[in-house]
Amino acid sequence: MFGMCSDYDMSDSASTVAKYLLWLSAHEQPEDPDYLTNLKLQKLLYFVQGWHLAELGHSAFPDHLEAWTSGPVAPDVYHEYKRYGNRPITDIPQEKPILDNDLQLIADAVWDRYKIYSAFYLSDLTHSQLPWRKARKNLPKDASSTKALSNSDFVVEFNDQVASSKRRLAAYAKNIRKAARGLANGTAPERYTSRPELG
Repeated sequence: MFGMCSDYDMSDSASTVAKYLLWLSAHEQPEDPDYLTNLKLQKLLYFVQGWHLAELGHSAFPDHLEAWTSGPVAPDVYHEYKRYGNRPITDIPQEKPILDNDLQLIADAVWDRYKIYSAFYLSDLTHSQLPWRKARKNLPKDASSTKALSNSDFVVEFNDQVASSKRRLAAYAKNIRKAARGLANGTAPERYTSRPELG
């Protein structure tokens, strides 16, 4: 999914990335578009920024995300779509917005990874992660804040996620190799040798 490098194009603002995500969500299945709410859009921007910082070493966009009560928010993007409230955003670009190639790959990967989750699940997920928690510090749960999330906290959080994923993949690959050896010598667990019943 990741592992690329590129020069940073400052023309890719959070608003441009948001428009790309809105376009992507509406055009993935044109017969049944998946329109985003402002809440979910904000959380997807958070994940684009985090993965971009971890993979490429610099921000996906120059806009800061703030530690609001609902999770990380890009204020300019929020205000651009706040008229929708908690309803789906139907203001979709007619043409596909153009992003830097690496940024588009990361935005696509973020969409593929997180699209199945609700806005509320993604909000809860961001609340559990270092950038939002550290920016909020000891604020009461319902206290407003405009404190910006730190890029260095993004790097720590998302590098940890990359390392954790690599450990899980290594363990999975080890189990696959073990099962393959077992199949080859006839000692694999039954779950690898029994055939599913039909009908």
